[in-house]
Amino acid sequence: MSTPAATATPEGQAKPSASKPIVFGIYGLPGCGKTFLLKKLKDALGAEHFAFYEGSEVIGEVTPGGLRAFKRLEREEDRNRYRARAIEKVAEEAAASGMPAVISGHFLDWNEGQEKGAVMYILSDLRIYTHILYLDTDPWLIAQRRVGDQQRTRPTASAQHLEAWQNTEKRMLRELCYTHGMLFMPVRESPIVSMILTTLFRKFSKHTEDDNLSRVKFQLSDFFLVKKKQPDTILVIDGDGTLAAEDSGMLFWGIVVANPQQDTGTLFRSTGVANSSSPRPDATRQNPLKSLFESSPDYSYTTFL
Repeated sequence: MSTPAATATPEGQAKPSASKPIVFGIYGLPGCGKTFLLKKLKDALGAEHFAFYEGSEVIGEVTPGGLRAFKRLEREEDRNRYRARAIEKVAEEAAASGMPAVISGHFLDWNEGQEKGAVMYILSDLRIYTHILYLDTDPWLIAQRRVGDQQRTRPTASAQHLEAWQNTEKRMLRELCYTHGMLFMPVRESPIVSMILTTLFRKFSKHTEDDNLSRVKFQLSDFFLVKKKQPDTILVIDGDGTLAAEDSGMLFWGIVVANPQQDTGTLFRSTGVANSSSPRPDATRQNPLKSLFESSPDYSYTTFL
């Protein structure tokens, strides 16, 4: 089975930006719970502070004849044209309102038995999205949901195929996010996931690099100018190679690779590097943090987030 290659202001809101509005993308396999999560986030965050969209509905709005007409289009370039119009519509509305946008979507279409999946992202997605959240639901649970879904008709898919599909999506999305300076966040479905994401979305929407720099300058000004404290010495510590001669990151990931049976699922999920359903890091990616900081964002604000 081969896989496709990765080509191709009110409180709580960010300041409006005509060039780069904040757009959160929510991805995951069909049946993973994206629609339910979007509703929970809308209830928690409020439609007066965030704009919420279901990707397929927006595509239907911009396609003459609606979503049914879109699905009948035979040429992929025609479909991509309306996909581009849909995400650009979301970005334009976010820029005009100053509100962050949250939109659910699909990344790959991959029926069981096909050699590889068909990519559904376009270049406009990579240009517009600022954050990508991946709902990392257990493939076995997704398989059960798809069988019992009374509202939507979905092709039959085994849990093994769904797992391969899911791992491919996460790998490709991670690579694309690293390359295009987007924040990638895989999260496990849980009863409190909407609460966690509500906090994160508010933080990501309100706190920017400029805001953080302003806070630092304010604290320094308050310390030196207002309180008029003049320290004799300022100690700055760089922990890289200072506290230990060895590279602790390389040591840590070396241990992980050397002990593949070790229960590190929770750690992987928290770092967003892998999880219990994805392959262990191979020899070429023994230190995922090194890959992250050597990617396009480099040592940027987005990378540290």
